[in-house]
Amino acid sequence: LFLKGKQCNIGKGQMERLFALGLDPADVASTVTKSKRSSAFSSDKWDAMFDSLREYKNQHGNCKVPVTMKTPLSKWVTTQRVEYKKLQDGKKSRLTLPQLQKLNDLGFVFQQCE
Repeated sequence: LFLKGKQCNIGKGQMERLFALGLDPADVASTVTKSKRSSAFSSDKWDAMFDSLREYKNQHGNCKVPVTMKTPLSKWVTTQRVEYKKLQDGKKSRLTLPQLQKLNDLGFVFQQCE
């Protein structure tokens, strides 16, 4: 389910083992199922916010969006951190492997530094 972009309970350790086995997230990304739901994690909405984060990085040189901005992007960034924390804790998360890889590749900071 995780590889198809659907919610499942997969922890950080399990993801690391998948990477160690040679799983290439770029190959998996093409198989992600596009969701019809209106969730912030639906593929189209997530990709649009990711593009906003990429624009932010181009303008500011980093992905450290201030959470005090209270913009859609700052709220989205906070949600990505919350979902990543769930993965670390072995809890159910809406963040998919391809999404996680895209954030990592962009240089997203999962641990917020004040």
